[in-house]
Amino acid sequence: MDKFEFASPAWLAALKELLVTYTKKAGDGLELSICEIFTGVPKHLDKHGNGVIAWHCLIKDGKVHFEETAIPEADVHSQADYAFIVPVARKVYSPEVMPEVEAYMAKGTAEGKMISKSKNRGKVPPIFTLPSAVTEPWPSITSIAFFLNRPATPPVSVLPANHSSRRSATPSSWRRFIFR
Repeated sequence: MDKFEFASPAWLAALKELLVTYTKKAGDGLELSICEIFTGVPKHLDKHGNGVIAWHCLIKDGKVHFEETAIPEADVHSQADYAFIVPVARKVYSPEVMPEVEAYMAKGTAEGKMISKSKNRGKVPPIFTLPSAVTEPWPSITSIAFFLNRPATPPVSVLPANHSSRRSATPSSWRRFIFR
């Protein structure tokens, strides 16, 4: 199993690959912008010397434009302190861990370690969110999974009755993208 350091060049390449794959699965008509900014990054990842790693993607007409830069606004836009977000990014998301994740994120938001400036999270297609993990899971081991899931994730009680709480929300095909 390959492991990538969070927000490393290999992680960003894997993320881009996942965005392309799931954009195709979402079908025609998807128009979505996403931006993540990580501050206080470790020196060995800080290729610009400013303590920041950022990426954004613009999805339109089945195409994904991906760059390692920030944009001022996006449908899904977040900024997080690197040391704060790494523990959450390492989690494999499932309905069982979401209350813990949400509590951690709320604490980070209150402390200013997590800032969301999202314009329209409602544009995120169902295939990109945790509830679809029952049939077609988004690879939930990246930080983006949490940001995409926030308002769209229904309470665990509304998951289908056939959803097994013992079943991983991350299929074996995505396990090679688990990040250290």
